[in-house]
Amino acid sequence: MKGMEKGAPGLVKLATDQAELTNLPRVGSDVNVAHPNVQINIASARDYSETGGGKITSLGKFGEGHVDVGDGCGLPTAMTIWTEETDEILEDYFYLLDMGIGWLNESLSTLFFNGLHFHGGSQPMYRRDRKDPTKIVTRVSEIHYNADLMMSGKDTLAFATLANKIVLPIGYDFRKPAT
Repeated sequence: MKGMEKGAPGLVKLATDQAELTNLPRVGSDVNVAHPNVQINIASARDYSETGGGKITSLGKFGEGHVDVGDGCGLPTAMTIWTEETDEILEDYFYLLDMGIGWLNESLSTLFFNGLHFHGGSQPMYRRDRKDPTKIVTRVSEIHYNADLMMSGKDTLAFATLANKIVLPIGYDFRKPAT
């Protein structure tokens, strides 16, 4: 949320108002009004000679370019890289492929982006000349995102109103058993 404060003026207030309307769960912190969903990506580094066809095979479908069609359009996704920096692997990047933009995955950095853009990361690769071939390196990234079903006002209905004028909403996900 500290990073979102550096974004567009009024973004955090807008997210706060929407979170109160939709009774968004505050995951991890009471101030988290934007990212109720979390996923951890763990990508094992591969030997330099291996080819993966541009895919990070250990991440399954998330290891290739994709669009997160269920993400909300109004708030950004936040991705934090937890991997310790090491000289054992080549620099690796995260890409917004439809825009031709790439960011270096730096340790303890958080990148904000919209998952509705075609995006993906690069495979962590060991250097040919690495010093300790027995050292195993994995890239750990934590992705916080908002789901459209949880944030969308048009899909949220008033369930009840309390005496203190608080509206108890019921979202789409609670009305449709398939979700």
